[in-house]
Amino acid sequence: MPIIVGRSNIELFLFCTRSGYQSRAFITAWNPLSVPLSDKENQIRNEMLKSDLSKHSIFTGRGQDAEGVWPPEESFLIPGINLSEAIELGRKYGQRAIVAGTVGLKANLIETLDFEGYTTIQFWPKENGLSVEPGFGYAQPRAPEK
Repeated sequence: MPIIVGRSNIELFLFCTRSGYQSRAFITAWNPLSVPLSDKENQIRNEMLKSDLSKHSIFTGRGQDAEGVWPPEESFLIPGINLSEAIELGRKYGQRAIVAGTVGLKANLIETLDFEGYTTIQFWPKENGLSVEPGFGYAQPRAPEK
């Protein structure tokens, strides 16, 4: 059941309606801030995202940009998740955007990171064989100017 930004999906609509879901999101932890990571690093990050989604029903899928510039990224469809939680998870895993929407309406590309008013990106020390730790992508607010 492909989820395409700007389009609705009858199969997804029927599934969500029958299951009582009102919203849904499609999220990955791969390649934070569009920085390519190894498959191993991406898989570890996605396992951490999966753990964060433990209270939700999830379905695995692969996200791909419309132009096919980026290779497909392992992702999760999360029916029933509210938009604010989905955006927060996108931010936590350094995603520039997520795909989300209300059941029965078109899928929307939702930007999660607003770099206006932010100066640095927090990189975490290399540990456990990862070059980045969870939290990669959190922007740090600028200090007030004096």
